Order: sequence, then structure tokens, then C-alpha cells
Amino acid sequence: MMDLIETTPKMDLAIQDIAHLVEELRAYHAIYSPLFQRREPREAAHASLQGLLATLPRKSIEPMGLAVDGGAPKAVRAMQSFSSAGQWHDERLLHQHWKAVEVDLGAAEGVLMVDGSAFPKQGSHSVGVKRQYCGELGKRAHCQAGVFVG
Repeated sequence: MMDLIETTPKMDLAIQDIAHLVEELRAYHAIYSPLFQRREPREAAHASLQGLLATLPRKSIEPMGLAVDGGAPKAVRAMQSFSSAGQWHDERLLHQHWKAVEVDLGAAEGVLMVDGSAFPKQGSHSVGVKRQYCGELGKRAHCQAGVFVG
């Protein structure tokens, strides 16, 4: 029997190791915060970010709302409302995101490429295989899908 390959590195982090990330989260939220016209969606966006970064077994709205707002009676309902019926301008958020990415990754001579590709299944140790469209074959077949960044 083959030994399992550990793909996720084990991390032994203490609160003091990541304390600086609180300020980075606030700075990240501050980039997008002005795009929400009301206080409630701004607060819900921040709570959502905190919930997504929390160490919770489930990342659905209810556990995130309860964990972030300490069980406040309306916390879950507010997060549900933000996610399903929140008012924001997609185009403005995308443009702000592009600006932030340009600051972090931009270079006069550089390009970042993200490409989703599928290729025919080969070998008996292929993972992520299912019947799907394969660009290399030009039809649906048993393929592996991958996302490549360069």
C-alpha cells in the first residue's frame, strides 16, 4: 500500500504569530469600504472577511455570523441579508480590485497569467478526473482539470 502524500504543510501558529494580520485585514477592508453606501453593508463585509479567515469547521453564514459577532441575535440574519440581497456595484468593486492587484503585483515588464486547462487522463495515478470538456481533444472525455499560474 502506498503512503499518503501530505499536500498541506502543518502549521503551528500562535496568536502572536498572526497578530499583525488584523491590521492588514483592516487595510484590505478599507480599500473596498467606501464602495458601500451604508454602514450596515460595510460592517457585514468586514464580518464576512473575518468569518472566512476564522478557524471554523464550516464556512457557511450561520457559523461565521455566530463566531464573529459572538452570538448577537441579528448577526446571522445581517450576514444572510448582505450575501443574498446586499447592494453594491460590481463594476466599481472590480475596478478597485484591479487597482489593488496592480499595486501588489504590477510591474512595467511583467504579466501574471492564470489559465484553466484540461488534458486527457493518463496513467493510473491521475487525480481530479471526471467526464468534462477537454480543450486539447475538443470534446467531452475523461480529463484532468488544472489551474496554472505563471
